[in-house]
This record gives sequence, C-alpha cells and structure tokens, in this order.
Amino acid sequence: MLQLTIALIASFNLCLGYVLGARFGMALELPSVRLPALRRKKGDEEPLVQSPVDAASPVEEPAQEPVAEEPEDEDLMSGLAAFQAQLSRMGQELQESQDDADAFDANAKSIQDANHAYLETAQSQIDQLPNEGLRESAAAGVEEVERISGEFDALVDEGLESEEVRAKLVEKSGELSEKVGEVRDSQEEQSRAAASDAAAEAGIATLDSLLKQLDDVLNDGSDQTFRAAVLVRRDPCEGEQEAGATDKLRAKITQLVRDAAPNAELVAAYDDDQLLLMLDEGNIDGMTDTIDAVRQQIAETKFVVDGHELTNTITCAIADLPGAESRDDVLDRLREALDESARFGVNRTFHHDGNFPTPAPPADFEVVPQTIEL
Repeated sequence: MLQLTIALIASFNLCLGYVLGARFGMALELPSVRLPALRRKKGDEEPLVQSPVDAASPVEEPAQEPVAEEPEDEDLMSGLAAFQAQLSRMGQELQESQDDADAFDANAKSIQDANHAYLETAQSQIDQLPNEGLRESAAAGVEEVERISGEFDALVDEGLESEEVRAKLVEKSGELSEKVGEVRDSQEEQSRAAASDAAAEAGIATLDSLLKQLDDVLNDGSDQTFRAAVLVRRDPCEGEQEAGATDKLRAKITQLVRDAAPNAELVAAYDDDQLLLMLDEGNIDGMTDTIDAVRQQIAETKFVVDGHELTNTITCAIADLPGAESRDDVLDRLREALDESARFGVNRTFHHDGNFPTPAPPADFEVVPQTIEL
C-alpha cells in the first residue's frame, strides 16, 4: 500500500511539472557533450571520430585541383603530319566563313592558337633527331613556318573587317600548310638518305627496299621464294648507359645477326633496336633453328666496353608469309609474337603461324662462350 502511494505521488509531480513547463515556457536543457577527436596515431591527418557538426551548417568539400592532360610524345615527322592535317582542315573552314564575320574571326584565332601550340613543341621534337644535319635542316624549315605564322598574326592584328584582309588570311593559311608539307617532305628525304648511309655502313639493306621486297613476295601469284619474315629485338642491357655502350652494342648485334643471315640484302634495321629479316625458302624448323642459334650465341657472349663487361640478349619473332595478305599482316604477326615475351620472358624465339604465336623450342645447338671487345 505504501509503495502504491509513493508511485501515485511521483506520477502527480511529473504531470504537474509538465503542465507548468508548457504553461510558463520552462524548458529543460541538457548539457551538450563534445566527443574528443581520436586519431589513429601521431601524424595522422584525419581523426577516427569527428566532433559533432551542426546539421544546419553546410560542409565545405575541398576544391578539386584540375588535372592537366599530359601531351602525347610525338616525333618531328608525326608532329608535322598532324599539324599539316590540322591546318588543311582549318584553312578550309576559314575560306568557307569569309561571309560570316564572327565565324571568320573564330576560325582565324583557332589557326593562330594551332600555330603557336605547334611552334612551342617543335624544338623538343627537333632535339630528338639523330644527327646534326637533320636537326639543322629541320630548324631552318620550322623557322620558315614561324615566319609565315608571324605574318598571319600581323594580318589578324590589322582587323578582319576588310574583305582584302580576309582574303589575304585565307591565302596565308594555304601558304602555311604548303610550307609545313615542304618541311615534312624534306625531312623524309633526308631521313631516307641517312638510313641508306647507315645501312650501307652496316652492310645491310634499307628498310624501304626490304619492305618493297616483302610487298613483291606477297603480291606475286607464283610460288613464293621466301617462307618467313623475322623480327629480332635487342633486349635492354643493364649498365649499358652508364658504360656509354648503347651505340656499340647496337652495331655489334646488327653485325652478328647480319653475318648469321643467309643473305645480308634481306636484313634491314626496323628501328634502333630491331632488325627485320626475310628468310629463303625452307622448312620452318630449319629457319627457326637458324635464328635461335644466333640468339643463343649472343646470350653467351660477353661484350667489353672500356673495361665494362656486359651481357646482351635478343628476342626473336618468326612469322609465316603464306596466308598473309599484306605487309601489315606480316608485321602485326611479328609484333604479336614479340609481345609474348611479356608472358614468357625475353631471350626466346617465338613463331606465329598465322593463327597465334607460340614459343619455339630452343634449337639443339652447342654454344661456345665468347668475349668481344668493343
């Protein structure tokens, strides 16, 4: 009975307090509690538990820094080709917009921007050229492009209200495109001449002549004289740059492959570190053994350059010519075969039969280690 009485009194007091609070605006406030910011360990940037944030206050997110797109690396010839195509398209748009002042103004400024962007990158492309003669010739050609670009800018600065000025700008854009084409043609001719000289010095064919022979073989409806093409890649050599041995290793590897090939006129430099070959008619096993024997011999050779002892290897790809419709088919097969080295490792020989590439079994060849002074 006593407990029931106490409960009734407590309930009455609670109700009375609620009524008085509602009537007279009385409020019961609880003290706010802040949670400490805990960190994972000393030096951490963000706490594991954050202090409470007022929901009414917007949370500012950090501004995202714009990510600049990195320009693609281009050589001089690729840059000239892309620039010429761009100028040709823009020049046509400029000519077609002569009767629309706003469009003509926008097109003229687009050509200016393209000119300036190309000239900013041209010098780095010139610096990549392999010899001083090519660099000097390219620099002279780009100076002419820069001169015409400056004349284009001067015409734009005169104002585009005059029909005469607009006509001159159209003419100048054509002159600029033509000059870029001349520089490109000149560089191609000089590059071919330089490649021919290098090939003659190395005692091998030029790439152009070998590719022409490849085209002739593929286009000839009679029985093919050649059965396979080979791409030999010199693998990276540890320490070659520190020893200053890159050029000497390239020359010696070229010589070793050339000497082992049945016909030096069927060997050409595909690029600085790759050689393209065509092999005479024969069975694929015999051709594979010929190439793999060269690979094994080079792997067991020590090259000495100014006291630095280096080892170098080659990776080889063989592609069957029968069934290929074009040189691109053959070159694609060779590249696919070389790409297999990413899975199986370098210093191997791979064969592409027209369907897919596979590692070739190593030739049964007795290798005699040798040392070559370079």
